[in-house]
Amino acid sequence: MEGFFEVVFDGRIVPGRDLAEVKANVANLFKAKPEAIERLFSGQPVTIKKDLDYPAALRYIAALKEAGALARFKQQEGGPSVARKASDSWSLAPVGTDLLGLRPAPPVPPPIDLSALSLAPVGADMAEHQDVVPVPVGDISSITLAEVGADIGTPRELIPLPEPDLSDLSVAEVGATLGAQRAVEPVKIGDISGITIAEVGAVLDTSEKKAPPPPPKTDHLKLG
Repeated sequence: MEGFFEVVFDGRIVPGRDLAEVKANVANLFKAKPEAIERLFSGQPVTIKKDLDYPAALRYIAALKEAGALARFKQQEGGPSVARKASDSWSLAPVGTDLLGLRPAPPVPPPIDLSALSLAPVGADMAEHQDVVPVPVGDISSITLAEVGADIGTPRELIPLPEPDLSDLSVAEVGATLGAQRAVEPVKIGDISGITIAEVGAVLDTSEKKAPPPPPKTDHLKLG
């Protein structure tokens, strides 16, 4: 593409990247001060570089994306600018520059002295050799193996149980009472003709109640 192009950034970053980290990467890329970086991330379109040819504009876009910032470029109206802006003094970092150099370095493990160690031959027993003491076994010459499926235990003779005589039993009819019926003798009640039912709310206890005792005399008591 012919003509001149300008790179514009409006504060957008690559999804999933940390904003503070992207700001640090862009500051390291352009060697810019923090206040200038904050203006870039204000959300308003800012022209980062003008008077670029097409390949140079693509290099700016790629470098910013590597740092985590999403910039865009557009064709510049007219010829190259006469007035130089503050952003014209910015430059791209050399190829191979670590843009994430602000990250803390991973911890370095302490050195370990391995001079006293050596590799064992292939097939060597790594565990410490221990002598296996054989366990003494008694005389088993009289013991033999039984055949497959043989009964190991001593067979016992099963005594058959005599069959019970059920000839005198029969099935009762449906609904019949199986238990023996017993005659229920009626309970004898004496003469209750002189008993009447009291009215509702009547006092059934007619015994004479004693009057409550008089209260104790306290006229001879005085408060101290």
